[in-house]
Amino acid sequence: MNRRESALTVLRSSCNMRGHLHDTSLIDYPECADDQEGATMPKKILRWGGLAFLVFFVAYRPQSAANIVSTVGGGLLDLANGFGEFFSTVFS
Repeated sequence: MNRRESALTVLRSSCNMRGHLHDTSLIDYPECADDQEGATMPKKILRWGGLAFLVFFVAYRPQSAANIVSTVGGGLLDLANGFGEFFSTVFS
C-alpha cells in the first residue's frame, strides 16, 4: 500500500468523525460530503417551519400569542427569582 492509498484509507475511516476531517479530498468520496451536508437539512426544515408557525400564530391569534409570551416571561422571572433567593441564602 502506497502513501496515497494509506491516506485514502484514513479518510474513509474518518468520514463519520465530525469536526476532525478538514480535507478537500472529499471529492474522491462523495458519500462523506453528502453525510455532512445532509445533517443540516432537518435543522433547516424545522427552523423555517417553526418561524412560519410563529408568524402565522402571531398574525392570526395575537391575543393568545401575547398570553403565551406573558406566561413564559413570568415563569422565567420566577425561575430567576428562585435562583437569586437560593444563592443569597447560600452566601449569607
